[in-house]
Amino acid sequence: MTTDHTARGLALRGIADAAAAAAQLENLVEILSVTGFGANRTLAGKAPPNTLVTVYDNGAPIGTAATGAAGNWTFRATGLANGAHSFTTRAPLGSAASAALISDF
Repeated sequence: MTTDHTARGLALRGIADAAAAAAQLENLVEILSVTGFGANRTLAGKAPPNTLVTVYDNGAPIGTAATGAAGNWTFRATGLANGAHSFTTRAPLGSAASAALISDF
């Protein structure tokens, strides 16, 4: 009995490719401004029209904001801990989005 290792290798590579694609279900979107200070900040930006933007602080999701027909969004973060904040935002994959990162010390 012989085993076709080539077919098995291709199948495993296909599984790995699918897992990598699943890990990238979102795109980074643009943050245009962060205002406020202390525990409360307001973030605003642009994303594809009619999408839901997820806002992250230091890699952890803190809420969502919906975009309108023009793609504008606003999110008010409240109750933030003292210290450094690194905000990122993401929208569903397939949207034409650009990367943004705002660090606040």
